[in-house]
Amino acid sequence: MKHDLRYKTQMKKYILIVIALMGCSAPENSSVNVTGNLRAIMLENKTEATINLNDLPRQSDLFAIGAIEGLSGEILIMDGKVFTSRVTKDTFQSITAMRPKQHCSCTLM
Repeated sequence: MKHDLRYKTQMKKYILIVIALMGCSAPENSSVNVTGNLRAIMLENKTEATINLNDLPRQSDLFAIGAIEGLSGEILIMDGKVFTSRVTKDTFQSITAMRPKQHCSCTLM
């Protein structure tokens, strides 16, 4: 009786391990691309655009963060939706747009 209980407990552990390992075998399909260079921005004052937002793929699983050209604001992309923020004369302004043509980024990750 005691042996049966130990056997069942051990089998449950093996089954859980197999299920956990099956979940780990999924292929990785994501990648990270970086444009711009924070060192060049800070030390060499290179704040010109390195990427245009219109050149980014239109996909729902796109995430990015970066600075707007000339360090005039910041860009956040969540699920393919572009959010930009700027500060003008002590006022915080937030803009939401799918593909703002006027925005280019000097750094984007």
